[in-house]
Amino acid sequence: EIEDAITVKRDLSRYVLDWESVERTRADGLEIVTTKEGVPNPFRLQSTKRVMQEINLERPEGNTNFGLTLTLCNATEELCPNLHVKAIKEGSFCQGSMLEVGMRIYKVNGKSFSTFDEGAELMKSTDGQLSLTVEKPPSIGTVYTIQRKGKGEQQKMLCTVFIPDSDDLHCQSNYH
Repeated sequence: EIEDAITVKRDLSRYVLDWESVERTRADGLEIVTTKEGVPNPFRLQSTKRVMQEINLERPEGNTNFGLTLTLCNATEELCPNLHVKAIKEGSFCQGSMLEVGMRIYKVNGKSFSTFDEGAELMKSTDGQLSLTVEKPPSIGTVYTIQRKGKGEQQKMLCTVFIPDSDDLHCQSNYH
């Protein structure tokens, strides 16, 4: 109802306004205990699963500058060595592709690599069609731990709220 009212620029119903005023009074009784920014979604949902996908790029002939800032990630919790996309230069041929900052490149044209130089060379040595096996990053955002204001028994309720950095994802919480 709220989205419809905003779209057609009409007033909200009395029901929605009453509901909002009740919810606002509940929020006034809460306080933030901790805040962690730039962390994955703590709730075990689709947005936190590792999603591997193929991205095909058409590299212009003779263009060895991908316009990417990459770092090698070889941490023990990773599946295998990969190139972490830190930035995509505006105007580069990679900018208009499905490649996104935060993705991790695991294979180039079906071939794995173990060093940064090896992965970069695989990319540079391919003319024309380039196939990258990448992992889409999980939902990243800010995690808040909240509790009721007050002391003793009233303060025991601790809840987690996740607010994603991306506009296309929804907030999640274990607060009801």
